[in-house]
Amino acid sequence: MRELLRYLLWQLPSWGLVGLILIGLAMSTVLSARTSALIFCLLVAKDLALFPVMRVAYRPSAPGSWPIGQRGRAIEPLEPSGYICVSGELWRAEVRQAGKRVSPGSAVVVRGARGLTLLVEEETEGSARER
Repeated sequence: MRELLRYLLWQLPSWGLVGLILIGLAMSTVLSARTSALIFCLLVAKDLALFPVMRVAYRPSAPGSWPIGQRGRAIEPLEPSGYICVSGELWRAEVRQAGKRVSPGSAVVVRGARGLTLLVEEETEGSARER
């Protein structure tokens, strides 16, 4: 139910804009009022029909989908933030230790997340054994 509400709220601005345009076209006699109403109803029906496909995009991500504890590779320098690759996915990352820099190509271990940014530390002999 929550996903449906989020989806409908996301669609409201486009429905409002299209509705205003169709009202303008109906008032200027380019389209009849009936045709404008039909077009608007088809737009809303299309968006409602697409909801089952789009539902996945409106679900909050499960904590199990975060790559916490996995190893990755720095794509660019992390000083303190940049991008890393973990399991073939590109993630925004930030070095957990203040003042620490990770050079491109270095192995990193994901230790946590803040928002959509992964918190990482450079992999060392000790951090590799902790896994």
